[in-house]
Amino acid sequence: MKQMVTQLFRNIFASGTLILALSSLISRLLGLLRDKLFAYKFGALGGTGVFDIDAYYAAFRIPDFIFQLLILGTVSAAFVPMFSDYFYGNEKSRAWKFLNTTLSCLTLLTLIIASAMFILAPWIIPLIVPGFLPDKMDLTIHLTRIMLVSPIFFCISSIFQSVENATKKYAHFALAPIVYNLSIITAALIFADTYGVIAISYGVIIGAALHAIVQLPAIKNLGYHFALNLDFRSRDFRNFIRLVIPRILAIGITQFNILVDTIIASTLMTGSLASLNYALNIQSLPLGLIGVSISIVAFGIFSEQISKKDITGAIETLREKLETISIYIIPATIGLLILSRPLVETLLQGGNFTQQDTELTSSLLGILALGLLAQSILPLLTRFLYAKKNTRTPVAMSIMGFIINIMASLFFARHLDWGVLGIGTGLILSSILQAILLVWYIEHSERIQIFNQKELKKYQKILIATTGMGIIVWLLQPLVTIIISALIGVATYFFLLKKLNYPEVKKFLVPLQVTRKKKILP
Repeated sequence: MKQMVTQLFRNIFASGTLILALSSLISRLLGLLRDKLFAYKFGALGGTGVFDIDAYYAAFRIPDFIFQLLILGTVSAAFVPMFSDYFYGNEKSRAWKFLNTTLSCLTLLTLIIASAMFILAPWIIPLIVPGFLPDKMDLTIHLTRIMLVSPIFFCISSIFQSVENATKKYAHFALAPIVYNLSIITAALIFADTYGVIAISYGVIIGAALHAIVQLPAIKNLGYHFALNLDFRSRDFRNFIRLVIPRILAIGITQFNILVDTIIASTLMTGSLASLNYALNIQSLPLGLIGVSISIVAFGIFSEQISKKDITGAIETLREKLETISIYIIPATIGLLILSRPLVETLLQGGNFTQQDTELTSSLLGILALGLLAQSILPLLTRFLYAKKNTRTPVAMSIMGFIINIMASLFFARHLDWGVLGIGTGLILSSILQAILLVWYIEHSERIQIFNQKELKKYQKILIATTGMGIIVWLLQPLVTIIISALIGVATYFFLLKKLNYPEVKKFLVPLQVTRKKKILP
């Protein structure tokens, strides 16, 4: 019996996706607690002075832009496949040297750019939030300068996490976002009443430092030793840059997308930017728990399979992960649509977060829910292409998405006067079209049919079960609490799947497990 229990725990923690899903769940729940604190202390539509949460969200854009552009996108696109080739190809010394070069060069580059942004902030911030009044503009500049330290720590942390991803070590990877959110929550609890959003900004940089520090034991256990290496001209680093440039363009377009949305939101009523962020953060719970967690682990599997020329295996992994994402995200979409208002009331309403704030945020959440499936499968589809060292196709999709999002946001937000709801509409339209085109591209480039007849029958059953669940939740919602309604909805959904003879439904009752064991080279 003891051996069975021990083996059970080994199997659970061998599943990288499950570890990351649990981490994402805890982190997202902490994120909701963080937003609850923000909403209670700052509200949305009525913030002023150092208690204006709009200024914080606007100030976050430049540090996040640097991180997303230089680090997150480049590492995800090129570092993991290259490191995997060396690590699994009996070239470990070359893998560690490549890590040192990448870490040294990217950290230095991030430091230089962050320093330049610190100096140029008084000229850049007015371009991002042209609708802010002078006092609010000055606060945004001050907060931006504080948080510009965070990309440097995130640079180090993200490269370490990429090594963990490539070597399928996820425990410390999973801990990082938890300590990050705890740092911000602590700042909000202890210092926000006195220092407002300034305290939150310091919580961000301390959290970023902790995000990097918790990775160190995992990296050291792999046998890694840091050595400064600024050899920009090395062959491996030049190949890395060659792969990275298209991805930088794609991420740059996405980040400009966010900046333009911020510009539009700054010209709308006070609180529009905060309400959009509150709604996005709630939507990110299922997105991070399911879509992102599965995609991160799948990327390591894709990279290993493709490095071993197992394209058929990679295609099967893609199908399997698309199915896993869909079986959770499709019902989650309907749940968010039906329960958006009570969810926002439960999570955010109270203190300075008024009924008017609730109405706006819940409307935004309902709109964003419509794009949840597309946004959840996009990371998986793009990582499949990255594993094949194809970083150009996502660039083309990002350019198209950027154009659609901006045109739609301006049309709905300004021309039709939908306000921030128009920005949400533009976001989901862009995501849906990008996901459709990426599926089409992969099918045609690989000469396969991802959603063949067998797969489509599965999805039909998912839709029927989701419809039944939605009816039950809609009927129960006015009568019981949101938790009871959601639990009965989940039970109804899986009951209907079983009655519809959905294949292997039992494996989805222990969510997100890696269904195929992989032998990992030491």
